[in-house]
Amino acid sequence: MVLWHADKAIDIFVVSPISKHLARIAIIDSQLSGISGDMLLAGLVDLGANKTEIKNAIFECQNFLTGSKINSVDFIRTTSNGIAATSLALDYTDDKHRRKGMEMYRSLTACCDSLGLDQRPKSFALETLKTIILAEAIVHGIEPDQVYLDETSSIDTFVDLIGCSLALQDLQLFGTKFMSTKVALEAALFHSRMVPSPIQPVQFCKYSKVGISFSLGVKRKQN
Repeated sequence: MVLWHADKAIDIFVVSPISKHLARIAIIDSQLSGISGDMLLAGLVDLGANKTEIKNAIFECQNFLTGSKINSVDFIRTTSNGIAATSLALDYTDDKHRRKGMEMYRSLTACCDSLGLDQRPKSFALETLKTIILAEAIVHGIEPDQVYLDETSSIDTFVDLIGCSLALQDLQLFGTKFMSTKVALEAALFHSRMVPSPIQPVQFCKYSKVGISFSLGVKRKQN
C-alpha cells in the first residue's frame, strides 16, 4: 500500500490580460522544488480546478491497469515552508512494478475514451505519456515499442495525466501561453548508481524544450 503525496510545493500564476488584445499567460515556478505530476495537479486544483470531477475521474483510472486499485484520493490543504498549499494524497495498491510503454499508452487511450475526454485534454495526456516513452527509448538506445516503464508504470502516472488534463480544461488553460522557470532536478539513483540528475527527466526536458538546473541534494525515498 502506498500513501503518496507532495512534500514540496510549486507556484503557478495565471496572468489575465487587461486588454483582449493581450495574451493570457500561465507561469510555473519550479526553480526551487522542481516539479512532478502530483505537484502540478495539486497546484491546478489550488488554482480552482473542480476537484470533485477530478477525483471521480481518478477512480476510473484503476479500471484500465490490471492489478491496480485506488483506495482513496483527496486534495488537502497544507503548508510548505510556511506557505499555504494544496497537496495530493493518493492511497493505492499495484501488484505490477513494470509495464510495457505501449501497453500503458493503449490503456490510457481507453481510459480517455471511457471518460469522454474532449480532444485537447485527451491529446495532452497521450502526448505527455508518448514523450515519457520516447525519453526512455533515447536513454536505453531502443525503439519506442520496446520500452518498458518502471517508476512510471503504476496507476499514479494515469492519475497525474488524467487529473492534469481535466484541471487544465476546467481552468480554460488550453491555448494559454505557459512559461516556466528552469526546472530544478536532484541527484538520484539510476540502475543502482548515483547520477547528478535523473536521466529520463533530463531527456524529457530536452525533448520538451524545458530549461533545467541541477541540485546535488539527496532525494528522499518515498515509501
